[in-house]
Amino acid sequence: MHEFSLAQNILEIVIDSAREHGLTAVGEVRLDVGQAAGVHLEALEFAWKHLKTTSELTTGAALLINSIPAHAACANCGFSGPVTDYIRICPACQALGLRIMGGLEFMVTSISGE
Repeated sequence: MHEFSLAQNILEIVIDSAREHGLTAVGEVRLDVGQAAGVHLEALEFAWKHLKTTSELTTGAALLINSIPAHAACANCGFSGPVTDYIRICPACQALGLRIMGGLEFMVTSISGE
């Protein structure tokens, strides 16, 4: 479950940023996660709930996840649009080599607190 290590990385980013900006408590962490990023959101939320309690700064912090849809393009037929299957087969012409153009994001977008 790599989501545990992702949650650890998020926690490190949040703590470092909170200290840098003089926060005494983090209330909210916003995260963009692409649907094609290979992240199981429930597992990430589970890991965050347990890891956030390891620091007084983050004990009460809510993790708010913005799910970014996956988009792809096909060089064979020109298809461009949303996809839900990431095995790189074009949904329009069935050609191999579909290129994922969006939905691979994974980033902390904001941290708020007091």
